[in-house]
Amino acid sequence: MDSLNGLERLLEAETKAAALIRQAETEAGFILGNARDEAHSREKERLTKLHAEHESELIAFASEIAGKLKDELDEYEKKLVAAHPNERLFATTCGRFMSSEV
Repeated sequence: MDSLNGLERLLEAETKAAALIRQAETEAGFILGNARDEAHSREKERLTKLHAEHESELIAFASEIAGKLKDELDEYEKKLVAAHPNERLFATTCGRFMSSEV
């Protein structure tokens, strides 16, 4: 009879242990899922920040290039206005030809 009680207690302990293991696995799954979500969130935030920095740099670069191009065109316009009429006609004709090629 004592051996039967011992076996029942052992079976009961194994059942409780199995339930505790399942509970621990479930909790570990939630913890792992939360950690994964947090890592993805941090990575997304980092990439968003990096993208914004690159976009800002690109905008600044484009603005700089546009400014330089405007300055060059203004300088060309001044030279063209000061040029001989035949040179102006030639430059205008070349400009029209080049714009029609594009």
